[in-house]
Amino acid sequence: MKKCSCCSKTLDLSYFNKKPDGKYGVSAVCKSCLWKRTKRYREENTELTRKQHIQRTFGLSWECYVEMFLGQSCQCAICKTSLKLHKTDMTHDGIVPDVDHCHSTGNVRGLLCPKCNRALGLFNDNITAIRLAAEYLEKDIK
Repeated sequence: MKKCSCCSKTLDLSYFNKKPDGKYGVSAVCKSCLWKRTKRYREENTELTRKQHIQRTFGLSWECYVEMFLGQSCQCAICKTSLKLHKTDMTHDGIVPDVDHCHSTGNVRGLLCPKCNRALGLFNDNITAIRLAAEYLEKDIK
């Protein structure tokens, strides 16, 4: 049993993350308190964590991201839906874009609305399948 340094509850060691250099081989803060702390940090630092995610995942600096965003006229590269740069930006309509990239090369292709990005992902970036889907949809128009 160990007392959490955050909530002061005495809990079984299984309620703490393992930490070899910690007392009893576990961290000082229980998993529940750690999760609450992490969640609060992410909520308070949404834009910072987003910028870090874009840099870490796609190797794209925030300056390059903004340049790409403006180069696409603040629109999805496929459906032309209006996009906005920040989740907290209430002055603009639109949604925050996803970074579209090639899964085999890792190259960034552009910024897409979440629906278009998901659609490409569901097609596994298979151009033939996407063309066949377009032909299928066009049958109904004729």
